[in-house]
Amino acid sequence: MARCATCGQPVECSNCGPPREIDEPVLPCPHKTKGGIWVRVDDDAQAHIQGAPVSLAGRQKLTDPLGIASFDELEAGDYTVTLDPLGNGLAKAFDLPETTERKPKVATKIVLVTFKLTRRAKLEVHVVKKGDHKVKMSGAAIKIVEGDEAPKEKDTAEGVADFGLTKPGNYSIQVQLKSEDAMNFLAPAAPVKVHLAAGHGKPIIVEVLPLARPEIRLVWGENQKAEGIGVKLRKDDKVYDFGKTNAEGIASLAADATGMLPDDYELLLEFDDKVYARRKSH
Repeated sequence: MARCATCGQPVECSNCGPPREIDEPVLPCPHKTKGGIWVRVDDDAQAHIQGAPVSLAGRQKLTDPLGIASFDELEAGDYTVTLDPLGNGLAKAFDLPETTERKPKVATKIVLVTFKLTRRAKLEVHVVKKGDHKVKMSGAAIKIVEGDEAPKEKDTAEGVADFGLTKPGNYSIQVQLKSEDAMNFLAPAAPVKVHLAAGHGKPIIVEVLPLARPEIRLVWGENQKAEGIGVKLRKDDKVYDFGKTNAEGIASLAADATGMLPDDYELLLEFDDKVYARRKSH
């Protein structure tokens, strides 16, 4: 009578020992009493993770290119499988699941245990001029004021602050322009709120509003230049002082004055300490 090449028992066995399928006996032999545990590690996009460390009964293995680590020839019983802390390469790109332990029960078949890693998200902030993203704000202070890995702070270089990979979730980003840019551009007053999904790879675009620096020219009658007239623009309680018109009849904001938001303003013309004219100006 033929005998099984694996266990030596008399049996008609023409297929004992080849690769086996999930949930099939470890070795398709009727006398087989041992089982196995296969551990599979994927990410949230269903990609297989190679090199993830998993442990069972004091033995650690790394997952193969298919994301599998196999523990065979196990006696029937209860086992604890652990997904161990990731190595530096994987730890930078993925977060562990909340539960890194499984307790499978083994009989005579392969038990499949799965873990799912979460891809980290790219947090890169670009600060640019509204309407012309080629104009970038260097030296702006970017601060992560709310989020799983807040607080963090970094200045932009060529308009970019790269915080690398971070946990997915909700973040609030505060932008403060350097002083010379703040005279000509207005950053958002409130923190910018963003949601980073798992695997997010696009930059966060923060637009700053260009401020106006108008020149005002005054003439009398037939193009007669009005020199020495005090000029101001007013919006609600805010007054912008342009000083007095020069010999060309032109008044402008001082070089060290902050620019103005595009809007409708009330024009005030003054001489002899009195207001002589006013009208709406845009």
